Amino acid sequence: MNPIKSAVLNFFYLFDQVFEKLLANIFIWIIFSLVYFVVLKVKDGEDENGNPKERSITIEEAFYFSATTHYTIGFGDITPNNRAGKIAVIFHIFSSWTLALIPIGLEDMIVQKYGKKYAKPLTKVGVAGF
Repeated sequence: MNPIKSAVLNFFYLFDQVFEKLLANIFIWIIFSLVYFVVLKVKDGEDENGNPKERSITIEEAFYFSATTHYTIGFGDITPNNRAGKIAVIFHIFSSWTLALIPIGLEDMIVQKYGKKYAKPLTKVGVAGF
């Protein structure tokens, strides 16, 4: 096979693999944003008796909280105050960890097929959205 044709086909194969993982990240982020919008309650000050008040979060806060959780930033300015929200966060964290390990598997695939010299440049740029 022509080396240029082979290189182009390999590029599109790898691009397809990376794009698929990126779409998976975006899909998980959007799904958990919607879950948080529905179930997450946060503290909103205290009432006159000193008891904490709760409120649902806005859709913007849900996407913000989902992004900071998904990419393990976790500023702490929004924290779940109810059981359903805490359980959703746990599932989100585990799914994010699973997606974070995908570039490692991608690097192994590249090393097996092409050798070590092609794997490092791809993983340094942060495939799969990381």
